[in-house]
Amino acid sequence: MYNQFFQRYEEALAEFQESESGQVIPIDQSARYLVALDLGSNSFHLIIAQEDQGRLQILDRHKETVRLAEGLTKNKNLTKTVTDRALHCLSRFAQRFERIEVENIRVVGTSTFRHASNSKSFLDQAAKILGEPIEVISGREEARLIYLGVRNSVEDAKRPCLVVDIGGGSTEIIFAENSKPKVLQSLPIGCVALSHNFFADGSVLKKQMDRAINQALMAIETTKSQFLGHQWEVCIGASGTVTATSKVAKTLNLLEINLSTLNQIKEKLFHSSAQNGQFYLPSISADRKFVFPGGLAILIAFFEAFEIDRMVVTDGALREGLLHDLIGRS
Repeated sequence: MYNQFFQRYEEALAEFQESESGQVIPIDQSARYLVALDLGSNSFHLIIAQEDQGRLQILDRHKETVRLAEGLTKNKNLTKTVTDRALHCLSRFAQRFERIEVENIRVVGTSTFRHASNSKSFLDQAAKILGEPIEVISGREEARLIYLGVRNSVEDAKRPCLVVDIGGGSTEIIFAENSKPKVLQSLPIGCVALSHNFFADGSVLKKQMDRAINQALMAIETTKSQFLGHQWEVCIGASGTVTATSKVAKTLNLLEINLSTLNQIKEKLFHSSAQNGQFYLPSISADRKFVFPGGLAILIAFFEAFEIDRMVVTDGALREGLLHDLIGRS
């Protein structure tokens, strides 16, 4: 079942590419350039920006779906297939910022690196390719950087807010007040593993979805009490699962992300699976398709556990937080 899931995933990705120009950024020696590289469990994200008196102008964004979490075996070892794929990706990325000063570059690894027992060899090879060591950050640091990216991307984040970021290998939750994070947590549940465990054949059945939501609810229950003592005015969602859900909602003429919208999307998954043997939704890209059901299950679980009315969606997340952290350090 595992191999079937990722074989289908690989075939879908063969026709997919999400990138901008693909050209090396021309360097103006009088300007300061910043590079943030986020090595996530599902995708690697690169952002190159120019700083002008604390303000950022994004020059280039590049994303490749590496599926690092796919290569994490039961013994917590990364397979050679996935590490080779990741190193080839980093070689392509490195060409795009090879003339930018090392002190203006920050590269971080997240959930899969935190759990992989044999990651040292990969990290050493990656550091040689990039000319910069990879910092494997804790879940709390990941949550802090996510909030930093969100705060600088959406005005609502300056109000008392709950921020949820569903990633490939983990989910980060933040409560912030007065533009400062007060509670930071990282849950070891993400859209890749949950999708593999319950939706590996590409279909989404009600029984499967109910079990996936219940598993997510159990994970959330371990940290829920730390947040319920705080009052937030707005809930903000960041990163791939949330932005993909927002795109689907708009295609279906659903105006906001709330529990009713999520349940309608869930019903669409059931209906298309019953009709075709696999689910289909408009606006879901090939790299997102086979990890979307697990992400949706986690999102629904959050709405139920925290009784969320609606969610504001932002593109700002970890990589933007890395850029602002670089500015802050300088």
